[in-house]
Amino acid sequence: MSLRWGRPTVMLAAIALAASGCAQSGGEGVDRTGAELTTPIVFAAVASVDEGACPADRPNTYESRLSGAQCVVIDPDAVVEAESGSVALVAASEQTPDVPQSIELVLEDASSERLRELTAALAEQSSPRNLLVIAVEGEVVAMPAVMDELTGRTVSISGDRLTALYDRLTV
Repeated sequence: MSLRWGRPTVMLAAIALAASGCAQSGGEGVDRTGAELTTPIVFAAVASVDEGACPADRPNTYESRLSGAQCVVIDPDAVVEAESGSVALVAASEQTPDVPQSIELVLEDASSERLRELTAALAEQSSPRNLLVIAVEGEVVAMPAVMDELTGRTVSISGDRLTALYDRLTV
């Protein structure tokens, strides 16, 4: 998946990747050590996507500007809200330490287990029923198709404007 800002690429990766030394090392300009997640991040199954803004009285919706103005309706029974964990900005390379490549979000055990269950259910669905909303402060930041369940605790988000998203998650 190669997407631009508004549509960051989201890779659901096992924490073993980072622990095994396969993750890229960070440079001096990017915070590789991480910070505490201070702004909740929501993962939810997409029920439907409608063109235009969401009506003010419609429940279980998120505004999206990923592909123009859209109203994303979520399944209220398929939501995981991560309120704690750690967030790290990963540098593209040691040669470009000020250029972020991705955000690594490490979830607490309870949230990661609920997300595993949600992604397992979504992976069994055909498109477009396999879409996962990732939202911060009521705004959709990504909406990837889930191909396989998340079995680890780490969610990696890549794309443009990663520093701004990192700041929103850790302020």
